[in-house]
Amino acid sequence: MVFEIEPTLTNHLPGLRVVVGYVDRVRVESSGANLQKFKEELLSEVKQKYSLESLKDVAIFRAYRDFF
Repeated sequence: MVFEIEPTLTNHLPGLRVVVGYVDRVRVESSGANLQKFKEELLSEVKQKYSLESLKDVAIFRAYRDFF
């Protein structure tokens, strides 16, 4: 399968990318200790990497904000 982005859109938003994935054998749970630990670790990592002031200048986030 091939996805193409309209050239005028890629000229306007050069960081825009299309990503397609396939997920199989997923078990959905409402909650759990492992999920809670993962969320806490991820949140801590994101808070260390970004601030509210710097987040708006991250290229990929800026591209999506401009797109929307």
